[in-house]
Amino acid sequence: MFVIYSMIYSIAFTFLKSKNIFSKNELLANIQSPKLLFTLSTDDMTEQLNLNPKVSLNIFSQRDDCLKKAHEQIDEARKRDVKIIDRYSVGYPTLLKEIADDPVVLYVKGELILDNRKMLSIVGTRCATHYGIEQTAKIVSGLATSHICIVSGLALGIDTEAHKNAIDNGLPTIAVLGNGLDMIYPPTNKILAQKILDSGGAIISEMPFNTPMGQWLFPRRNRIIAGMTHATLVVEASVRGGALITAARANDYNRTVFAIAGRSDAPFSQGCNAFIKNNKAMLIENAEDILNSMGWDISTKNSKQHSVYASNLPEKEIEILEIIDAEKPCSLDLIFEKTNFAIPEILSILTKLEVGGFIKEIPGCMYESVRR
Repeated sequence: MFVIYSMIYSIAFTFLKSKNIFSKNELLANIQSPKLLFTLSTDDMTEQLNLNPKVSLNIFSQRDDCLKKAHEQIDEARKRDVKIIDRYSVGYPTLLKEIADDPVVLYVKGELILDNRKMLSIVGTRCATHYGIEQTAKIVSGLATSHICIVSGLALGIDTEAHKNAIDNGLPTIAVLGNGLDMIYPPTNKILAQKILDSGGAIISEMPFNTPMGQWLFPRRNRIIAGMTHATLVVEASVRGGALITAARANDYNRTVFAIAGRSDAPFSQGCNAFIKNNKAMLIENAEDILNSMGWDISTKNSKQHSVYASNLPEKEIEILEIIDAEKPCSLDLIFEKTNFAIPEILSILTKLEVGGFIKEIPGCMYESVRR
C-alpha cells in the first residue's frame, strides 16, 4: 500500500487542535500509538490512557474530522508522488527522534536516505552579502568528498547558496519547508527545488498540503533543520535573524554550532559574532575546521586529491596546489611562508598551474583551486 494503514492515525493526530507541539508530544509519549485516540471510547481513553475526561471528550469530538482530513492528505500525496512517514516509520530521521518537539509526521518529496550519513545544516540571512556567498561556496566545496548531506530551508540568500553549492559539488541536499509541499516558497526557488530533486535530494515538511507559508511557521521549520542534523553552520545573520533561531535550537538539542565571523560593523555578521563571543558557536574558517571538530574523516579527501595531482604534476607543483586547495583561497605570501620556495619559482609554478587549469587567480592577488 502507498501508506501503512495505521499511519492514518498519525496523520489525523496532527490535525488535533492543541495549545502547542510540546503538549501534543507529551500526550503521544504517554500512549503506545495515536491509533488509541481514534478507536477508544471517551471512557476508555480516560481510564486506559489516564486522560482528563475533558481532554478525552475534546479528542472524541474532533477525531472524525481529523480522520477525514488525514484521508484527504493521503489522496493528495498519491497524486503528487509524495511519501508520508511518521516517527514510527523506518525512514524517519533518527536524529529527529532525539528532540522533545519532533514532528509526528513528515511529508517527503524525493529521496530521504539518511543511513550513516553525516548531516550539516547551513543557514543564514536572506540578504546575503558577497562575503557570505563566497564563504558558503568555500565551505561547501571543501566538504565535497566527505559524503556530507547539506540541509537548509530553501530561503533566499544563504539557504539558496547552500543548496546550489551542494548540488554543484555532488553533495546530497535536503530542503525543509515551513509550508505544505503543494507549493514552493519562495516561488523564485521553484527551479532550484526541482534541481534538488533531480540531484537525488529531497524536499520535506511537517505541514499538510494547502498550508500557506506564514511567519509563525519559520520557527517550526527551523527546529527541524536543527534537529535532523549533527551540526549547524551559521554563515551570516543579524542579531535578530531567523538563522539564529535555528542555531539556538541546535544548542538546545546539544548539537554543535559553528559560525563564520565577519566585520564588527557588518550588520549581517553581528549575529554570528555575538554567538561566537558568547560561546554559543565555534568559530570556523574553512571546511577542515568542521571536519576536524566533528571527527569526520578527511583522509579520503586528501588522499584522493593527492593521487590525482601526483599522477599529473611534479612534486613542487603538487605541494603548492595542495596549499591552495586547503586555504581556499590562498595568497602568494602564504605560499611563500609554507614552502619557503623563492618568489620567482612560486610565480612560475602558479603560472603553470593556471595554464593547466588547476587554479585560477581571483581579485586581491589570491589563488584558488579549480575542482577537476
